[in-house]
Amino acid sequence: MEELDFYTVDPEEEPDERLDIKRLLTACDLLYEQGIETFVVARDGARLVACAGLQQNVIKDVAILPEYRGTALSLTLVSEVTYLAHSRGHATLYVYTEPKNAEFFRGCGFYDLVEMPNTVVLMENTPIGIKS
Repeated sequence: MEELDFYTVDPEEEPDERLDIKRLLTACDLLYEQGIETFVVARDGARLVACAGLQQNVIKDVAILPEYRGTALSLTLVSEVTYLAHSRGHATLYVYTEPKNAEFFRGCGFYDLVEMPNTVVLMENTPIGIKS
């Protein structure tokens, strides 16, 4: 694994990148969501290995190829999309994820707001946000 290259992509302006993101999401059993303003992507050489989308203050379409999971890439990816959100004035962030992925996001500083068992967990990046 080479040093990974992180950068942002506007999916509406960069159709080739959007196609690569869709392929990555499909490989990770996820669907591409319309309306995402920007993706943070990571490439290992020419290969797209991870992405995380930002739609206002909601992180969506987080995908990492299986062979790259469990590495520092996961935390770096979430950190990069969080920095992007903060640079755009979004201090409070939300993420919807499958329950099996909630523990990962907890490790990235997100807190459970509500869970529909076996379906989805809504999380927030502060323990005193929407619940207060």
